[in-house]
Amino acid sequence: MPFIQPLHLDTPKTAFFLLKGVTSHVGISETAHRLAETFTKRDKKVLIFDALLGLENYPTKSQNSDKIQSVLKGLSPLSDIITTDKKIDIIAGTSTQNLNALPPIAQQKIKSDLMLLSHNYDAVIIDCPATIVQPLFTNMGHTLWVTTADLDTLLKTLRAASQETPPQIVLSNIKNDTERNKAHLFIKDLVPKCQIIEFFE
Repeated sequence: MPFIQPLHLDTPKTAFFLLKGVTSHVGISETAHRLAETFTKRDKKVLIFDALLGLENYPTKSQNSDKIQSVLKGLSPLSDIITTDKKIDIIAGTSTQNLNALPPIAQQKIKSDLMLLSHNYDAVIIDCPATIVQPLFTNMGHTLWVTTADLDTLLKTLRAASQETPPQIVLSNIKNDTERNKAHLFIKDLVPKCQIIEFFE
C-alpha cells in the first residue's frame, strides 16, 4: 500500500494534483509517475503534464517532440503531443521553445487547453518543479509538496506547505523505517495538521 494518507480517488469530476518542491532533485517526476500508477490500477484515466514543457524535465521520451513548438505557438492542439506509456498519458518533451519562456497570454492559452483536455481524464497530475516561479498552475486542485527526509529540505517544505489548507506532504526516497519515523515525528511536531503521503522504495 503506497499511501500512508489515502487520497480520495473516486470523484465525479477531474481531480487535479499539483506536485511541487522547494528545491530540485526531491523526486517530483518519480512521485508523479507513482501517483499516476495508483490511478491506472483503479482503472482511472490519468494525464501527467510537465509544467516545464519544452525543457528536459520529465523522464520520458516523447514521441511527438517535433510538434511541441507548434503547440506552444498555438497552432496545434495540446492533444497532439500526448504520449502514452503503460496506460498513462503524458504531455512532456524537449523543444526549441518552452512553456515558461512564453508571454503570459500564451501561457494562459496552454492552461486553458489543459483545462479543456482534462475533461477526458479522471485525474491530471502537474509536475511543477522548484525552478518554476510563476503561479500559472496555482490553485488548480490539490497541492502536494514533495520532499526527501533531509531535515533542511523537510523544514523548507513544511514552511511552504503550511500555507496550504490542509498541508499535504509526499515523502519520497525513504530508505528505512528509522528515517521514516524520524521524518514523521519532525513533521507532526512542527505542523500537526499536515497530511503525510509516503511512497516506499
